Amino acid sequence: MCPYRSSPLSLRVITLKFYRLISCAVVGWFLGHAHKGRQFAHNIHSSFAPFVAFLFIGQVVFGIYLKFHWEKGINKYIRKAAVLCHGTIGKITPIVSWVQMGFGGITLLGFCRADHLGQVPNIFGAGELIL
Repeated sequence: MCPYRSSPLSLRVITLKFYRLISCAVVGWFLGHAHKGRQFAHNIHSSFAPFVAFLFIGQVVFGIYLKFHWEKGINKYIRKAAVLCHGTIGKITPIVSWVQMGFGGITLLGFCRADHLGQVPNIFGAGELIL
């Protein structure tokens, strides 16, 4: 049993994190799709976005499930898998986020668009050599 289960502070922190995530996602989605400003061709940044969104949605779903602290019956097995998935997604999220931001920068500069998506490994390889 989690010692923070009934803590109002813990619930407030989780609630604030959730609202922050949702507000950032909605604003980002709006800025990327709802305006009629600069339009980009199909690119690596837009190709990678559904994977990033799927990870974030999965993280929220696993987090909500784990917050309920269901530990009896079949849930003790589901909980073990959920803890593993939630932890793994939490660990790879910073890496995936930085890669997505890198893809955004590359897209903004004009590389890796339309049928030139194969340039992406070359650009990242050159960047790694510089570092």
